[in-house]
Amino acid sequence: VEFLNYFKKRSKTAIPKCILLAKDKSFGGYEIVKGRQLRNSYLKKLSKSERTKVAKDLGRFLTELHSIPLADAKKLGTMDEMTIEESLRKLIKETKKHLQNNVSKEGWREIQNFLRIMKESYHSSGKRVLTHNDLSWQHIIIDKSKKIGIIDFRDRAVADPSVDFALLEIYSGYGKEFVGEVYANYKFKDKNLLDRARMYQGHRLLWHMVNAVRYYKMRGFEKEYRMLKKNFLN
Repeated sequence: VEFLNYFKKRSKTAIPKCILLAKDKSFGGYEIVKGRQLRNSYLKKLSKSERTKVAKDLGRFLTELHSIPLADAKKLGTMDEMTIEESLRKLIKETKKHLQNNVSKEGWREIQNFLRIMKESYHSSGKRVLTHNDLSWQHIIIDKSKKIGIIDFRDRAVADPSVDFALLEIYSGYGKEFVGEVYANYKFKDKNLLDRARMYQGHRLLWHMVNAVRYYKMRGFEKEYRMLKKNFLN
């Protein structure tokens, strides 16, 4: 609640507004961000000028969010995410433990090769910002006038800025060209940001596969594996 109230004063983007909060903060009520989820199928139906406007609004939103001082972010209850290197080291251990016996020998060789590529080329920029940390089509709202709203800031974290671009291209299905437009409207330029964002997508898919084995009795495993093979494996 404190974060939303803080950010609402600093952003032109529609975000949830708290209109009811219990004295003990055990529950609250929010004013709905009006519109529909920005599915890829809907994005494709927009005119070129409308798509450009959406990309511009997303770039501005990310600039606004990533501009928040980290001292303020931490005061407002934001967790500190692992660095790319820390997460990758942990992922390598977990994939061997949980994936090796759940894919074919050839599949395991392909995963090992992708992990090797990530280890060689997937590194932190050194910059840490406040991220939404789950910016995908489910949390991007578009209204009738084609204005963008963003919801669900529960997973926000101090992390590499590339994580907020990572779920747009493949998971949300918006494609490389559109994500490039979003980046063009993002203030903090970083020549390797989109490369890290793409690697993060593969990194995340592997984590989802690991968690499907560990916690969900393989539910969702095949879907994530198909996406990994299609986009990252030989």
